[in-house]
Amino acid sequence: MRRILVALAAVLFVSTAFAEERSSRTITREFPVSPGEALQVGLNVGELEIETADVDKVSVEIEARCRPAADEKCYRRLEGIQVESLVNDAGSMIKVTGISKRYHRMEVEAKIIVPESSPLAVKMYAGELRVEGGGQDLNIRLKYGDVTVRQPLDATQSVLADANFGDAQIYAASGDTDPRRPWLVGSRVTWEDGEGDATVTVNLSAGDATVHLD
Repeated sequence: MRRILVALAAVLFVSTAFAEERSSRTITREFPVSPGEALQVGLNVGELEIETADVDKVSVEIEARCRPAADEKCYRRLEGIQVESLVNDAGSMIKVTGISKRYHRMEVEAKIIVPESSPLAVKMYAGELRVEGGGQDLNIRLKYGDVTVRQPLDATQSVLADANFGDAQIYAASGDTDPRRPWLVGSRVTWEDGEGDATVTVNLSAGDATVHLD
């Protein structure tokens, strides 16, 4: 009897370990980028952190995991996540595919490091987005969620932050700005006092948008 119990325990341990291994996945990719080449980043849902550095490539790291009590469908979706690099007339596009905006049994955390010389456009459907700018142009579009941007003050010429439903705020060393609320439920705020060349644009359908000029 004892041998049977030990055998059952061993089988249970192996099964649990196998399930835990299948329930999460880490994807890392790197793509070369030409100096000053414009970049577009696309992710449906998740938490996305973008940093800039003095590099000549884009580095992507994604941590995706199934929520507790996930099923075989979630495991298959994990295996289907891909990171693609596409080149078009506007520059290079880094696109994360295989993550549905209507599937809620998966959690996604992504970190992307981009060259500080590359103008950056980011498009997301829902989630939390944090961008540490390096003084380049930034164009951010998020449908649902929160956006936080940090950008060097001396490199920035102007900022527009617009939230249709939610709050928008710009914090600058030269003084905070007061958002206008043309429809009472949203806010729009601009800053145009900069001596730099970069422009920052944040458009949000629902959520909060915050820009820090440090």
